[in-house]
Amino acid sequence: MKVLTRSYLLFTLALFSLLTLNQPAQARSPISSIINKIAAESGGSISKRVFSKRILEKLPPLTAKTFFKKEYSQRILKKPLTVYRYHGDYNIKPAKYAFLTRDRYFNEVQIRKRLAIPDPGVKGPLDHKNHPIRWVSIYQLPKDTLISEGRVAPYKHWPGGGNQIVVKDLEPQYRVQTVPLKKFSETIQAAKH
Repeated sequence: MKVLTRSYLLFTLALFSLLTLNQPAQARSPISSIINKIAAESGGSISKRVFSKRILEKLPPLTAKTFFKKEYSQRILKKPLTVYRYHGDYNIKPAKYAFLTRDRYFNEVQIRKRLAIPDPGVKGPLDHKNHPIRWVSIYQLPKDTLISEGRVAPYKHWPGGGNQIVVKDLEPQYRVQTVPLKKFSETIQAAKH
C-alpha cells in the first residue's frame, strides 16, 4: 500500500479539481464535494495551504487513539472498496466518524477481540456504552473516498489488531445492505466450503 505524500496528494487533487469542477454535479465524484466545500470556506479560491490542511487533517484525539500507537495512513481510494460495520440495534447510523473494517468476522466474541469493542454496557474508548453486536452493514466506498486506515489499538483486555478504516461523514447511500450477524456468518462460512 502506497502512502501519498502531501505534495503528491496536493498536485493530484488540484489536477482533479481542474478536470471535474466544470462537469455537471451528478458527474462529479465524492472528492469534488470536498473541493467545493473547501473553496466555499476559503472565499471561493483554493490555496495550497488550505487544500493541504483540509485533506490531510489529523483525526480528533479520541478517534486517533483507537488506532495502534495512534498510527494510521490516509489515502484516496483509486477503486471502490467493500467494507463492513458491525453494530447493535441502537447505533445503526454511524456518527461523524464511521468505524469500518475490511475484515469479515463470524461471531460477536471475535469482533469484540479484534476490534477492541468492550462488552455490552461497558464504556469504550469513545466514552459511550456498547450494545450487543447483532448487525453487519455492508458499505461500498466509491473511488475517490478519503479514508484513514490502520490497525485497531488494544483496549483494556481486548487485544485489537484488526483492520480499521475511518471515514468522516459517511454517506448513507454507500450502504449496500444491513443483515443480521448470524446470517452474515452463515453466508461466509458456506462460501468457504
